[in-house]
Amino acid sequence: MTTIVAMSSYFKGNPFLQELKHLGAHVILVTVEELKDEAWARDAVDEFFYLQLPALGKQPDITYAMTYLARDRKIDRIVPLDDFDVE
Repeated sequence: MTTIVAMSSYFKGNPFLQELKHLGAHVILVTVEELKDEAWARDAVDEFFYLQLPALGKQPDITYAMTYLARDRKIDRIVPLDDFDVE
């Protein structure tokens, strides 16, 4: 099974998350804690991982978070859901 980590600092990307799940991926959503109550496609996300602001927008916090997730998961792809998240 392919594991995809989707990163989003804004509430967006539900159709993408649903398509990943439809294709059989294990989906992990990394977002900011302020967005945890948004209407995410929860049926399409296997795991949620929340960061405090501004951690999702700066290094080395992003690297630390991904390293933590990779300790016990094989991550195949990291996908930013917004241009802001690409960095």
